Amino acid sequence: MWQKLMIHLARNEKVKAYFQSKKKINQLATKFIGGRDEEKALVTSLNLKKANMHASLFYLGEYVSNLEVVNKTVESLIKISSKLSKEHLDIHISIDPTQVGLHIDKSICFSNLKRLAENIKTDTTLKHKNENKCFLMIDMEDATVCDNTINYYFQLFEKDLPVALTLQAYMHRTERDLQKIIKHGGVVRLVKGAFSESKKIALTSKNEIN
Repeated sequence: MWQKLMIHLARNEKVKAYFQSKKKINQLATKFIGGRDEEKALVTSLNLKKANMHASLFYLGEYVSNLEVVNKTVESLIKISSKLSKEHLDIHISIDPTQVGLHIDKSICFSNLKRLAENIKTDTTLKHKNENKCFLMIDMEDATVCDNTINYYFQLFEKDLPVALTLQAYMHRTERDLQKIIKHGGVVRLVKGAFSESKKIALTSKNEIN
């Protein structure tokens, strides 16, 4: 129930605008958010590099059903990919499938993921020497989109595109998925998992997960 409420609020443009207009909330958010646009995110990435740290950029927003917003997200990520390349920074961009069209049309989602991965590959080839650190990281969301997310990953991986996949450790299926990806030589980011799922498909107690 709590999770559904948070997702609903995250989708509400009026709620988002209200919180973004509050100075104190914005000051708090800067501890967790790299920037409100591509330029500010780039500056944050450069500062992290000076401190010998790497950055993975994630354009906030998920469960999008507006095609205009989807297109804006894709264009923004393409811009930041090129900017990272020009600064010789790792092109490591994270994306939720529901950000780029999964809740609109599966083919639109795949087309956008493919376009982003191809763009990263091109930028990496042109400007970046360390290709092993440049990926489109496909993030995992709730269980209803798990199969689609994994299928997209393997389709892009088979096209020799620079993609990686996030898996959630608390899901019962994760060990099987992880073994398959490792067998194919893929790259995985393993997280605990934050969505409220049923006991049939995931560990549900903190003790089990930790």
